[in-house]
Amino acid sequence: MYVGEGQRPPALLDVLQWIEAEQLRVNIELKHDVPSRRALIVALARVLRASGCSPERVILSSFHPGMVAATALTLRHLPSAWLVHSEQRFVKTAPCWRELGAAAVHPERTLTTRSRVAQWQRRGALVNVWTVNDPGEATDLAALGVDGLISDLPG
Repeated sequence: MYVGEGQRPPALLDVLQWIEAEQLRVNIELKHDVPSRRALIVALARVLRASGCSPERVILSSFHPGMVAATALTLRHLPSAWLVHSEQRFVKTAPCWRELGAAAVHPERTLTTRSRVAQWQRRGALVNVWTVNDPGEATDLAALGVDGLISDLPG
């Protein structure tokens, strides 16, 4: 796989070491359509230990409730988050992110309203909105009181 001008994507270990050196934070999205979710979590734990990256620099997220629960249970020292999009029944029912062991809710930007942000935060969740690539939209979301933004253009 290649990106940009033919560069290879960096390995997670390299990204984590860079994050630590630059004192940044990273959201690691875990996909659930892997041969073994357990093997993925074990490998992730090994890379995280090897990287020397501080736990406060990392948050693990997934759209799949089972993956959120598994990371929250297995990697207890790292916060986990439930990624939420408009097609999920979650949006229409009572929030259940806490039952999954998640520390955060990561809603799609189109789902983010002042009342939803306030409701999630009152219940103790961090609210980090995805995918925000427009500076004006970022400013508007910050005014709603979100805790963070997930972007493809972090600069």
